[in-house]
Amino acid sequence: MLPVDYALIRVAVPAGQGDLVLDYHSTYFVPAAWATLVALLACIGLLVFGVSSRAGNLCA
Repeated sequence: MLPVDYALIRVAVPAGQGDLVLDYHSTYFVPAAWATLVALLACIGLLVFGVSSRAGNLCA
């Protein structure tokens, strides 16, 4: 693999038939998915419980 740009890669492939398989696994995907789930649940909790408890104080 040869660098092309920040987010791209270049692969030198010889002429002829064959299969090229690029396989990528991020080590940060699972922790990021958990952090996203926790943040989503926190936002839902604030919308459900936080807004409803302050609904009477909107004009005060």
